[in-house]
Amino acid sequence: MKKLERTLSFLKPQVFHNNLVGKIISELEKLKDKKGITIVECKMFKFTDEILTSFYDNISKENFFDSYKLSLQEGPCLLIVFEGFNAIKELRKKQGKTDPKDAAKNSIRGKFGISKSNNLLHCSDSKASFKKEYELLKEL
Repeated sequence: MKKLERTLSFLKPQVFHNNLVGKIISELEKLKDKKGITIVECKMFKFTDEILTSFYDNISKENFFDSYKLSLQEGPCLLIVFEGFNAIKELRKKQGKTDPKDAAKNSIRGKFGISKSNNLLHCSDSKASFKKEYELLKEL
């Protein structure tokens, strides 16, 4: 059964550095035409150390986290909140798998992704993740 829900994505600094903002937003907007999923909020932000560590608490102790954190702080990010039926599932499908070489060719990461560590965007993976992530990001 389809359920109306909200989810979020954020475009990472690499999207801005590689001049992909318009292309990726255009891809995301296709969700409205094909799936009825609309953008309901959009804002620029920059991560603080504290918010990044809380946001990625599941990997914050990993050896690679410091370099990952730096990559997310090298420029602005763009928060986009979506609303629609099965929005989480549909947005994650549009995003594609983490590693662009494994992502579907018609997904954002399949089309524009550079590497596993430079995968352009993040999308919430559940209602609980959306709630936690949105609470952290809405005040930045």
